[in-house]
Amino acid sequence: MAAVTAAGATHGANIVYGGDSAAGVNPGAAHVTVNTTWTSDNVYYLTDPVFVKDGATLTIQPGTVIRGTMASGAGDFPGALVVSRGSKLNAVGTPTQPIIMTGEADNNVPGMVATTPWNDDENGLTQQWGGLIILGRAFLATNVGGEGTPSPNAALDLQIEGLEPFGDYSRYGGGNDDDSSGEIKFVQIRYGGFILGANNEINGLTLGAVGRGTKISFVEITNNKDDGVEFFGSTVNTKYMIVRNSADDSFDWDEGYRGKGQFWLVIQGSLHTTNDSSDKGSECDGGMGDASQPSSCPTIYNATYIGLGRNIAANGKNTAFNFRDGTAGRVYNSMFLDFGGAIAIIEGATTGAGTSAQKTTMTYPQNQYYDHEANGSKMLELKGNYFANFGTPTIPGWPANSENIGGQYGTDGTDGNKAAFAYPLFTGLGNLYENVSLDPMSYNAPLYFERSSTALAGAGKSVYNVTYIDGYIPAADMPSGVTLKSVPANDGFFSDVPFPGAFGSDPNANWLLDWTLMDRLGMVASEYDASTVYSFGDFETLRADPPLEITDFYQSMTLRFFAGEGKSYRIEASTEAGFADPNLISTVDTIAGNGAYITYNDMQRIEGNKFYRIVEVAE
Repeated sequence: MAAVTAAGATHGANIVYGGDSAAGVNPGAAHVTVNTTWTSDNVYYLTDPVFVKDGATLTIQPGTVIRGTMASGAGDFPGALVVSRGSKLNAVGTPTQPIIMTGEADNNVPGMVATTPWNDDENGLTQQWGGLIILGRAFLATNVGGEGTPSPNAALDLQIEGLEPFGDYSRYGGGNDDDSSGEIKFVQIRYGGFILGANNEINGLTLGAVGRGTKISFVEITNNKDDGVEFFGSTVNTKYMIVRNSADDSFDWDEGYRGKGQFWLVIQGSLHTTNDSSDKGSECDGGMGDASQPSSCPTIYNATYIGLGRNIAANGKNTAFNFRDGTAGRVYNSMFLDFGGAIAIIEGATTGAGTSAQKTTMTYPQNQYYDHEANGSKMLELKGNYFANFGTPTIPGWPANSENIGGQYGTDGTDGNKAAFAYPLFTGLGNLYENVSLDPMSYNAPLYFERSSTALAGAGKSVYNVTYIDGYIPAADMPSGVTLKSVPANDGFFSDVPFPGAFGSDPNANWLLDWTLMDRLGMVASEYDASTVYSFGDFETLRADPPLEITDFYQSMTLRFFAGEGKSYRIEASTEAGFADPNLISTVDTIAGNGAYITYNDMQRIEGNKFYRIVEVAE
């Protein structure tokens, strides 16, 4: 077992979970089996995988630091936090007091003086502890042996990677797509990951069959040994997510992932201390073979992916997407910048059914397993996206034969009868056509970021890590040339924003500021008016005022607007449009927000004109 030191203590006690305590450190419980609160005046050490289990809820206060230990050698596990099925994690930080999960020695935390290497944005460190693993009861993909009606199996559950010895507490799956594992918000996950063997790893954030009742937003994963975020099945929705310098892929999905994502940021880089560098932006699998049902089919809006750099010859396999094993997926209004290889690898076949290439022509099904996004036509669809500065942006081959022309770009073509093809998604591909190439690009548009002037060695490559990013795009640099895909009506999750990628033109809405390690390391522009208070969202729109829709039904008015969770709104009416005369203003009702669109019928309409407005009530 790894030794526990008091290096991270700033105040309060050092509380140990997961094993025997070291000398001088107060002992704690082995696991969380009853409702428990971790408070910000203590530092919590995880010396082994620590499970929240038996229906317990773990609440973590804003500003709390959790430290995991490294594995001491073969057969040992690193410290990790695991939320078992039926239990919950409520880890809700704030913009000024994020929750930090990191290794023992990291001193770049509030109350301590950050020293080398922890104050270096290119420190390359990883495997300092395990990671955060959430397990739920959503459906997993079932291989039914052919295409057709989905046949999910509610009894199907699996063992999560990296935790095989822990029995039922480390299994995931079930039959409840609406399952809730709690809420995670304003959380940093630093320097984690662990490799037990081939295809047996602990990721930064592992989500196994996590249901859409779970809320995940404002999570930053830094320097993880394997993937940043990996979805095994799951219907969970995620918003405002950052993966920087992962040693493998950034966002991965498999086994029937059908959730939603918006405002995802990927920054690839080198973990040179372990001779690693990032691989794919996203490695995407459908499930247990091409015919798995329900197949993976997430919907993603407003992602920004920055690759390893176009101009390094060894980065030729560095691609934004690798679509495999019959996955579907719809990616809209996003930006993919500065990758060394092909824009995407799409697995195809000359015979058979259900490959990812064929999903580009298969109509999106409308049934209970694919009800999360009806706005689109094909199962694998990319529209309204911008691709810039790719090393090989125009590989031919919307499948013409079985030649493995994608092999040199990150796939080997050995999966049965299938061959992988590299695509220029902005030309000649039917439903994939509505994208734009900005190649070549300069770094001052469409998103300003800087790379280090010194190359770092990782996985046999010379990588110039990203060291600075604006986090917003000046209006003059906002790209144009393609019609953005509208968000689904009555959705309640996606923010309807008028820009591509993860960032808009308002520097006051730079969501990277304050709560991230990137900001703490000086990597984020702070050119904004400090007197303007930006309200960090959860699932609400980025607009200051919720958009209001009014429908006239003769004797009544129907109002529809987005009401942020935890907020209250006053519905006001007046007989004059400017609302200047307070004597003409009446309060129709006061509504509590629930993080979704609210429809309200005003049955008391008057003769003549009547005007409405929504006013957020100050807390």
